[in-house]
Amino acid sequence: MSLEQISKLFYEKNEFGLRDLDNTQIEIIQKLVFPEEDIKEFKTLIGKLEWTKMHQFVNACFFLHESENICSKYCESIKYVLLFTAIESIMGDKDYMDFKDWLISNNCKGKLERDSKIANSNALNFKKLIEELFKIYIDSYGVTEHVRRFFLNYISLEDKKTIIYSIQKVKSNTPEISNIITPVPLMSDDEVNSKLKSKISLLYDLFRNKIVHQGARWILEENKQKGGICAGNSLLIILDETNSVKIDDKLNINKFRDIVTKGLKEYYKRDIKK
Repeated sequence: MSLEQISKLFYEKNEFGLRDLDNTQIEIIQKLVFPEEDIKEFKTLIGKLEWTKMHQFVNACFFLHESENICSKYCESIKYVLLFTAIESIMGDKDYMDFKDWLISNNCKGKLERDSKIANSNALNFKKLIEELFKIYIDSYGVTEHVRRFFLNYISLEDKKTIIYSIQKVKSNTPEISNIITPVPLMSDDEVNSKLKSKISLLYDLFRNKIVHQGARWILEENKQKGGICAGNSLLIILDETNSVKIDDKLNINKFRDIVTKGLKEYYKRDIKK
């Protein structure tokens, strides 16, 4: 392929406002993730998106699809990483900056609150100041906060409850741990959203951060050794010798992916198809 032909892939747009390369990808994700949508309307709507948002959405769809189709005989870890990466893709901030840059930027989210904190600070409360500034920064740019926002904004109340009720703390030395059932309490919508935040933080830490940053590997049930960590169908996570978190079968990887898929479709309906 010549340089001129390559350039045309990026710079010449078709009737939908898509370049040839983008057009091909949109056709693929429509078939894989949004088969219920009319292809022409789908292309037109995606073609109207700002470039960065379009590719964040496209990437999210591919990561979501691969989280199901990638082959894994001994280790399921990559599936969880891809699933959370899909969420990060659509919820990511195109204007992201790290904490160091945020502290000195004149054009950033949270600037007024940041500057007010700094103006009223002194050497005696420096530690507290940094903690407060970091909280302001995390609220605006934190990846975990973006992931929580996805579940808070695009997941149905029923699926939120499924996540909450499927995760509980138990003692790892308790006999027949898989048969433990926690009574389901009645909760208001606000209570559901409040509890959901901590549950998503736990899932994100286990199935994304610990894998990416610590090299944790969740192995399949049939290969689980005594004292090991399992993320097979039961998703029983042993944290240490005395405590564990039980994630029951209502939230195995396939069902959790279904929840994320419905959330992605809701995002498309509200933020793209609107």
